[in-house]
Amino acid sequence: MISLDKLTTKTQTVLQTAHQQAYQKHHAQCLNLHLLAALIDTPETAVQPLLKKQSISISTALNQIQHHLDKLPHIQHPNQPALSDEVGLTFKKAQKEADLMEDAFISCEHLFIALSKDKGIIGKLFKDWSLQTDTLYTDLKSIRGHARVDSPDPEGQYDVLNKYTIDLIQQAQKGKLDPVIGQIGRAHV
Repeated sequence: MISLDKLTTKTQTVLQTAHQQAYQKHHAQCLNLHLLAALIDTPETAVQPLLKKQSISISTALNQIQHHLDKLPHIQHPNQPALSDEVGLTFKKAQKEADLMEDAFISCEHLFIALSKDKGIIGKLFKDWSLQTDTLYTDLKSIRGHARVDSPDPEGQYDVLNKYTIDLIQQAQKGKLDPVIGQIGRAHV
C-alpha cells in the first residue's frame, strides 16, 4: 500500500497522471511504464534534467514509452485501473532509495532510480538510453547538491541558479550579448 503522506506533491501528481493515462488507454492496470511516462513528462522535477544531462531527448524517450504502452492489451469498458503489483514494488524500492539518501519523502528522482534497476522493458529502455544507476546518482548530486527531500515540495529548491538567473558567459559564447558587457538587449529610442 502506498502511503500518500510520504510522497512529495510532484510524486503524487506523477502517480495521478500515470493512473489517468492507464484509464485513457483502456488498460486494466497502471504499470511501471505508465509511471515512467508520467515521470518523464512532468516538468519541474529532477527527472528531465537527469535526462538532459545525458543528452536524451525527452520527446524521443516519451515516444519510445508510448510505443510500448500501445502494445499493451486494452479492455472495452474500463473501470478505474488498479495499481499493479510492480508499481507497489517500485514504490517500496523508491522508499529504500529515499532512506539511503536520508530523505523524509519519496520524490520523483527516487522513483526514477528505482525504475532504472528494472530487469524488463524499462530496464531495456534505460539500457538503450545508456542510463546507468551510478550515473544517475552522480548527476542527481549535481542537480540537488546536498539538499534533502525534507518537505512535500522540495523540487522548487533544485537548480535554482539556472531557473532564476542568466548565464552571461554562455550568452557571450553564443554571441548573444551586445558589445556593452552584460547587455542582452539595447533600448532603442
